[in-house]
Amino acid sequence: MRLLCDHNVDDKYTNAFRRTDWIAARPLREVLEIDTPDSGVASYVDEHDWVVFTSDVRFLSPDDEDVARELKRADFGIIYYRQADNPSPGDVLAALGNVADVHADHTEIRTHISGEWGIVRGTRVRQ
Repeated sequence: MRLLCDHNVDDKYTNAFRRTDWIAARPLREVLEIDTPDSGVASYVDEHDWVVFTSDVRFLSPDDEDVARELKRADFGIIYYRQADNPSPGDVLAALGNVADVHADHTEIRTHISGEWGIVRGTRVRQ
């Protein structure tokens, strides 16, 4: 799995992902400018085959028409977690592993994860 951690993601998640042997993770700030709009992030992850890990609800229900259009056009995954729930990195890793193991076809996954801390949508859940 290749996760691009959005600007709002706490480093504890990125660090936990990097300690695994099945997740390649990078913070967004390492590959894009801090002021890159969500539509630009969507284009980047689509082009480079990443999944966005975010607590930014705008990726699920964008207000901006450009973002909505790009999200509809692009073929990439979004992993959303509710920051207010503050899930532990271990819980996030376990949930991601379970989603990858349960779904044979990753082309259209929509899964509510225990405690409703997140939704997984998209493609390429595990490599």
